[in-house]
Amino acid sequence: MIRIAFAAAAVSCIAFQSKKDTDGPSDKVPELKVLDHYVGEWEVEFTMKDANLAKSKSTAKWVLGGRFVEQTGDVIDMNGAVAASLKTLFTFDAKKNAYRSWVFISDGSVAEADGVWDDKAKTLTSITKRIEGEGFSTTTADFSEPGVEKWKIVVTDANGKTTSEITGKNTKLKKK
Repeated sequence: MIRIAFAAAAVSCIAFQSKKDTDGPSDKVPELKVLDHYVGEWEVEFTMKDANLAKSKSTAKWVLGGRFVEQTGDVIDMNGAVAASLKTLFTFDAKKNAYRSWVFISDGSVAEADGVWDDKAKTLTSITKRIEGEGFSTTTADFSEPGVEKWKIVVTDANGKTTSEITGKNTKLKKK
């Protein structure tokens, strides 16, 4: 079950857009421009060996006056069924000087993360909020190739041991 939740969280690293309901990020917070990388419509491919997941799609758009990116998507299993649905909100918190995200998964789980943008590498690395006695995950989203997001989620248990790694590649769909 936790694996599906993290796979769903992985899809949240992917974003697609049909039509923005806001022109883009708020000019009042220049750091938000980084999140434009997520906006659009994407095909999601899981690249780990034992993934029982099929290609999926996701969509992301600017909302709430350009202060948040909202991403929605479904994780599809190899039988064509929806394994999980998710919604992610991304923003930049000037008080924390961090990119923040919240992932809401259809199984009722929620993940909260803080991230850092590396402009040279074109990567956003986010770590979920740590809860005593529980594990956490580290997500790296690599936008170094235009129109592509390569992502990796490393799940770590409460003892610091890596328990799983989920990888994927999102390809931005061309507007029709």
